[in-house]
Amino acid sequence: MKKKFILLFFILFFSHNIFALEVTCQFEEVYMDGSNQQGIFFLDNNKLRYQYNSPQLYTLIYDNFELHAVQNNNTNIHQLVIDQFNIVKSLKDISSDYPNFKKNYKFSNQKVIVEINENRNFIKRLVFKSEQINLSIYFQDCQFTKVNPKLFSYKNFINY
Repeated sequence: MKKKFILLFFILFFSHNIFALEVTCQFEEVYMDGSNQQGIFFLDNNKLRYQYNSPQLYTLIYDNFELHAVQNNNTNIHQLVIDQFNIVKSLKDISSDYPNFKKNYKFSNQKVIVEINENRNFIKRLVFKSEQINLSIYFQDCQFTKVNPKLFSYKNFINY
């Protein structure tokens, strides 16, 4: 009986965590007017960090409850923000389908097309299409390694 309980515990524990996704990628946003922004993306299950390289921009941190923007040039300044175009929500929701991504998603009035990389292990490109926004996000050099949980704190911000 004891062996069956231990086996059941391990099966439940590992099946719950078998698709736990921790990934770090470089990203590039490309807008319809040809402008672009680059940065680094961290995902640890339901937590997300989307950090622009430019010191004039910000880092978005979603801690599984709220979305905060931290200024890159003064990390003591942060504020609660609204995901106006549902980009962060879309990233989180699409990533939760790992490893079985769909080719198309629809969030409100926004269509999202997903392209998978050659290794079929993560997203290569997301295309956001709506009346308000047309944007492509390319993910490159993705690494599936343990992500430091402290990277998801906006109060005790850690530079990366």
